[in-house]
Amino acid sequence: MSDIEKKAGKKAEYRSALRSRKLIRDAYVALMQTKPIDKISVSDIVREADLNRGTFYAHYSNPMDVLMEIADGIFGAVQGFLTEFNFTNFLREPMPLLLRVEKLLADNYDFYRRINIHAASIGFTDQIKKILIEYISADKTVPEKIRSNAQFRIALELFAGGLISVYLGYVQGNIEVKPRQITETVAMLIRESASSLFK
Repeated sequence: MSDIEKKAGKKAEYRSALRSRKLIRDAYVALMQTKPIDKISVSDIVREADLNRGTFYAHYSNPMDVLMEIADGIFGAVQGFLTEFNFTNFLREPMPLLLRVEKLLADNYDFYRRINIHAASIGFTDQIKKILIEYISADKTVPEKIRSNAQFRIALELFAGGLISVYLGYVQGNIEVKPRQITETVAMLIRESASSLFK
């Protein structure tokens, strides 16, 4: 077998592994619509994904590993787009970041809606809040005298908790407006609240 054939074989194997993992994750999210998280079994997942058990175990040890991979992917996405924005720019014009949040929500809506029903949602939302607070607290574009101010820490807790609460309210069906209306309203409130900082 030539090097080219070996490389082609490895690429095909890699694509197959990616496809299998995606099918498993999608099956897990679909099963979350009908079963409690702690009741989802490997048999359920492979039946839903139309895969065999061997394929599942080639990628995961148990169903909770699937849940953690989905959650880790979302945490990674949040961290990824936060690194593209600095907090000072965000306060001046929050729409670019909020549009990314809106897209992340749309891309994972079923997962958010379902996990929110379970106790696991507490840890999930707490982790997203922690990521937001840690990133903003470490942002060097925010002057040190502001970052070390107790009022800033309180405002940051309020901001991160409030932002998550608003989007979760939408997912839960408690806020019956379109995501874009939420995004535009939150952006307006942030701009108005932050305007005094830039005077």
